Amino acid sequence: MIDPKQGGGQSVLRRGGHPGADRLRTHRPGERPLARNKGDRRRKHNRTLTGVLSARIDRLPENTKHVAQTAAVLGRIFEYRALKTVCATAPPPERIEDIEPHLGVLTYEELVRERAIDPELEYIFKHALTQEAAYEALLIRRRRELHRRAGEVLEQLYPEQSSELSSVLAYHFRLGEEWPRTADYAMSAGAQALKVYAMHEALEHYENAYRALAKIPDASPEQLCDAILGWAFPALKLKPYQEVVERLEEAEKIAREIGNESRLAWVLHWIGNAHISSGFPTRGMPALFESHQLAERIGDERLTLVASFWMTAAMIDRDPRGGLEQLEDILEAARKYHNRELEAHALGKKAMAHARLGEFEEAQEAMKRAQEVTRTTDSVMNGADVAIMSSQAFFDMGDVRRGLEHSRQGTEQAMSVSGSECAMYGHYCTGLGNLHSHNLDEAQQEFEFALQLLPDFVPELQGTQQVANEVRAGLAITQFFRGRTEAIDDIKRTLANAEAVGDEYTGAFIAQALGEAYTQLGDFELAKQYLDTALDFYRRNDMRPYLARVLQLLGNWYENQGRGAETEQARTEAHQLMEDLSLPPVRLLSSSRFDLEEYQPADGR
Repeated sequence: MIDPKQGGGQSVLRRGGHPGADRLRTHRPGERPLARNKGDRRRKHNRTLTGVLSARIDRLPENTKHVAQTAAVLGRIFEYRALKTVCATAPPPERIEDIEPHLGVLTYEELVRERAIDPELEYIFKHALTQEAAYEALLIRRRRELHRRAGEVLEQLYPEQSSELSSVLAYHFRLGEEWPRTADYAMSAGAQALKVYAMHEALEHYENAYRALAKIPDASPEQLCDAILGWAFPALKLKPYQEVVERLEEAEKIAREIGNESRLAWVLHWIGNAHISSGFPTRGMPALFESHQLAERIGDERLTLVASFWMTAAMIDRDPRGGLEQLEDILEAARKYHNRELEAHALGKKAMAHARLGEFEEAQEAMKRAQEVTRTTDSVMNGADVAIMSSQAFFDMGDVRRGLEHSRQGTEQAMSVSGSECAMYGHYCTGLGNLHSHNLDEAQQEFEFALQLLPDFVPELQGTQQVANEVRAGLAITQFFRGRTEAIDDIKRTLANAEAVGDEYTGAFIAQALGEAYTQLGDFELAKQYLDTALDFYRRNDMRPYLARVLQLLGNWYENQGRGAETEQARTEAHQLMEDLSLPPVRLLSSSRFDLEEYQPADGR
């Protein structure tokens, strides 16, 4: 927070910052801090010096002392014209029409000195502690009055610079407890700070605006909502997640009560983003999709972007080629509005879509670009998401080692900022990588970690159901191929759940595993049905890496049935695809040993 004792460090005309912006330092930038004993001596010395300066100020003639104190309120550096006007507009008993003799005394006493004459005459306290001593001698009531009058004078003297001076004016009116003008100028100062990405300053100004409005009995609900909306962007980067959500929910209540769709759309947008950027996308989706509906109705493209991305992200699973086309539009809009986090997410999904289609060079390029962009976002969670998306692309490209490196990296990053939902998917991907590489013990452990972090089920959101199905399917498949044959019934239940919500991608993944499992169990008729289901989905969507792998499984199935021509046809097509894509050969999970006599299917087959 601003320390009112420090006042200003530069002329308001030269600086545009509030008079409390410059604080005393115990060391200069780049220098080593003073050792503790030296710091103690410095503080003791300052206290002694402040006492000496206070005594010198106290011995001044009464009016000269008033001029010094008024100057201290204006700042360490103060304009002659501003000081003259504040003193001349004081109530009659304290009014000082001519300040020149008093400035002469202060100059002679070496308390202040002339600093500049262009663009206008200004003075500076020779030592910051001199200003502090003069300020501290003021009663609180007098400080409040002088700050209010200083704000009014600066408004009158520099009306054409009110935007530039908004920070200074907000400072004076806040300490003068002039709450409506505090709120107005703090909002303006916050907007100015955001333009130059000064997040800490923006957060402080919007916080001051919010607090000022809270002190006004009949404050405008629209302005209060806008203060929270301005605060939300820097707060997402600097404040605890729960605090951000709670204040945004306050704004949501206001926006709904006043029936303002534009403000409500923005509030819901930030609520959704707060959840997503903190690693809890499932929690954010209801707000995000409502924001999207409102934004489409009022025609605000900026507010449709994030929800459009998440809808396209889901599309990658069922139609990677169509998803790629839509991602290009989202990337163009993200760059247009300088949304770097969204750009990184979209590039990560683009890498996944290209990898699923067997376009590995394009996938590598998209991954590289996603990692470059996410480094500019200063968001650990964004980096975690990009790493986890990259891991899935590497798995599809057959590079399990690099896929595991990225999934573990993303999981660690997510957990470092308590993004448990993101970490949950990281554990799932790590489990998947271990399943691909036949590290079944590690795979089961990772799927169990993911299951523990699985978010609450939200019936209206397909995404929550898909994630739950993926995690439970991964665990059940791993358990089956570790020898727990009854886990096949768990696999079938997850397939039924995926089919119920129209999730063909997860359904094909589970069907492929069931085809291999039933081949292992000797139920070839059922195995063929499941393998054909997976094959049909992968052919329809031109998902060549997946197609190559399921064709290898079909080749084994045909071989078991003694169907030589079909075995050769499936294996030839699989080999050609794998050669074109430079994919490593598929290692069958069914190489594990099973005690088939213990297998008793639940449906009596």
